[in-house]
Amino acid sequence: MSKEIPVAIAFSVVSNLLPFKALAGDYDQLFIFGDSLSDNGNLYRITGGTIPLSPPYFQGRFSNGPVWVEVLGSYLNIDANDTSNYAAGGSTSGNTNVLSESLIIPLPSLSSQINDFASTSVTPSSNALFILWAGANDYLIQPIEKRATNTQIVVNNLSNAITTLINKGARNIIVPNLPDLGKTPQERSQGTADSTTAAIKSHNSNLNSALQEIAKNRNVNIIPLDINALFNEVIDQPDRYGLTNINDPCFDQQAATICPNPDEYLFWDNIILQIADTSLLQNTPMQF
Repeated sequence: MSKEIPVAIAFSVVSNLLPFKALAGDYDQLFIFGDSLSDNGNLYRITGGTIPLSPPYFQGRFSNGPVWVEVLGSYLNIDANDTSNYAAGGSTSGNTNVLSESLIIPLPSLSSQINDFASTSVTPSSNALFILWAGANDYLIQPIEKRATNTQIVVNNLSNAITTLINKGARNIIVPNLPDLGKTPQERSQGTADSTTAAIKSHNSNLNSALQEIAKNRNVNIIPLDINALFNEVIDQPDRYGLTNINDPCFDQQAATICPNPDEYLFWDNIILQIADTSLLQNTPMQF
């Protein structure tokens, strides 16, 4: 997805998840792969500071603030010099980037990110933490005729990427599932909400099965992160998270206007979650 989850949800994941509290300090390296959900400015640099437009997006992030992996790295006291972020906005789980065609330039995909890492001489520490979060763009690409309909293919792409990381030395890997993208303003406005919701449900089911299979390798610590459950909880209980609007984007891209109270909106734009409330994600299910 060429959109990003902004900062405060990320902060809550970091500051309130007991497993990470217990393990804080154990990780000494951070390697990140995925799309705009984790892109800390890579696509912005590749496109010469043109995508995403900053401001209103925050310093080249597809968000209104630092992305969650940045907050996580800081919480775990992992030095920036020991962090390698390969994520790029628009990346799909396969060999394409949804923005490449419109920009008429080759842009990173998850596959190219993994290949770039695998081709380096870097040997990860046994205490390195890896994050792989991708797949949303496969289901949100426009026009809809280009969207993935076989979710197992997308999950296979993710599984292959994880296997490559393991073969390269990864031992601790966070793999978030996908939120219900059918509930985003974009999908509701174009009448694809139901089909996208069904695709995400299938994707997450297949991903869970794939991760269970990979986790049979006792030398590897697979850490599933249930973003879908959190997202649904926020939709069902917005008051708990200080939200007053869970339907509309704060940033209207067509009108180029920003709402006066972004902290109270769930969505930053038509796809991006607005994460200005640090209570979000405090109860995110994460299994170790």
